[in-house]
Amino acid sequence: MRLLFQRRPGTTTLWLDERPRAMGLPQAGLLAVHLPAAAPSSTLILGTMRVVAPPAGWVLLGAAEAGATLRAEGVPLRLSGGRGEGPLLPACRIWEAEDVLIPEAHWRAARILGEGAVVALAGGPARPLIRLQAGGVAQVTLPPWPLPGPADPVLAVLRGGAPLAEFDGTTLTLRAAVACEVVWEGLQLRPKSRANSA
Repeated sequence: MRLLFQRRPGTTTLWLDERPRAMGLPQAGLLAVHLPAAAPSSTLILGTMRVVAPPAGWVLLGAAEAGATLRAEGVPLRLSGGRGEGPLLPACRIWEAEDVLIPEAHWRAARILGEGAVVALAGGPARPLIRLQAGGVAQVTLPPWPLPGPADPVLAVLRGGAPLAEFDGTTLTLRAAVACEVVWEGLQLRPKSRANSA
């Protein structure tokens, strides 16, 4: 995942309500905004994508065009203003829209049906590690998250052969022909979806 643009959060904040606010994005990509505090009674809306009760810190919204606008439903919420730019433009990050960036809190909240755990290997980020016996089946479910399009799981095989993997939007299902141990590292947009989100 390549960071294309960053407007760092400053000390100012701006209020976001139901009125669309221009983000002032220099280019399209996967957009995240920064909240100085959690907004448990609000919903962030970018196009058709909705994030209910966004937490404090960086919040990924999904694929955005350069002219994208952002609005909120429920209680108005605060966004961090960009450093050096006052409250006129919100702090934001834009990533290349090739891989799907899932929040770390979602990975840590993964539910595993089968043998496995969410672990951090070699000091890296926490990811689901799953062990399957020959002929075994396991499922890993993440909390709901707005995806910019159909995506395929990215797996790292630590032992054995690669299992058959299917992802339905929230749940990864693994079926193993031989005993194996894999780490679910992330999601990658399918080529057609990648082109549509560029």
